[in-house]
Amino acid sequence: YTLDCCGIGEFVYENWNAGNAEVTFIGQSAHPMSAKGKLKNSLLMAHKFIAMLPPGEAPEYTEGREGYYWVKELSGNSAKTVLKMDIRDFTKEGYRQRMTFLQQLADSCKTLWGENAIEIDLSDRYGNVANSLEGEAHFPVDIAKEAYKRNNIEMKVTPMRGGYDGAVLSQKGLPCPNIFTGAHNFHSIYEYLPVNSLQAASDVVVEVIKITAEKMAK
Repeated sequence: YTLDCCGIGEFVYENWNAGNAEVTFIGQSAHPMSAKGKLKNSLLMAHKFIAMLPPGEAPEYTEGREGYYWVKELSGNSAKTVLKMDIRDFTKEGYRQRMTFLQQLADSCKTLWGENAIEIDLSDRYGNVANSLEGEAHFPVDIAKEAYKRNNIEMKVTPMRGGYDGAVLSQKGLPCPNIFTGAHNFHSIYEYLPVNSLQAASDVVVEVIKITAEKMAK
């Protein structure tokens, strides 16, 4: 388990399947006084590529379990431009479809601008913890549910629109759902942790250890 989120009762074992995309656009330089028919502006190529992304599938338009493409960085000049993106989806199928779509989009752009005008590098970052909790591996969730119940804490299962250390640990074969800390307003100057919330988190962890020991003894 990790302790890395939110108010009393929250419990996370779903997060993003996450990947990155780096798209490089190669233009053709020419002096503007004689650029007609010669200049290929990589900045405009990048903007056209972005315009071909599915409308409404960006962080500012999505919530809950809705995935997205996040255009997070664009740098360059008319000769060469680099676009960096984050790709996020809760399901493995949805994530694969998004990555495939970007590859196909890049391939179609080659027919518009030339084979060497665009390069795309797609990489996986981390997976959804739920992927590692399927079947018999689901027991960490069951133990946590019992620990919350024994402490009279209502469990609020929350899909995390982000990632946490447990995602990486889960990928390495250690299924790792996430227990609340009781804190609020994470990563802001208003972050705080009530003492009673901290105590509740501690009580849950102690109970998780007890239940695990009971099960192991059997």
